[in-house]
Amino acid sequence: MKAAARFRPKVVSRARVTTRAPSSNAAVGTTMFEYVYAVSPPNLPGLNRLAARLNELKSDGEISDWHLGRWTDASKTRHVILFDNAADAAAAMKHDAPMSR
Repeated sequence: MKAAARFRPKVVSRARVTTRAPSSNAAVGTTMFEYVYAVSPPNLPGLNRLAARLNELKSDGEISDWHLGRWTDASKTRHVILFDNAADAAAAMKHDAPMSR
């Protein structure tokens, strides 16, 4: 029997960004932490998988809010995710338990 695949988001780059316009939870001038994730499989199926995992971490109380950023390449294999604080970004990165079904 095949072992369950482990979800391990791959960070391609990191940066601190300052929002220019208010979002649902961030005021203008709020510092957010930007991480570029490798999305596999490319395009929306991979992004949906990443979003499901981040939502699971949020519902378990391991991270607070996260925000979708933008695609960073034309082939849609890398996407920016914004976190409200560095601790949430670190928690999302260190967690490598299998996705629940």
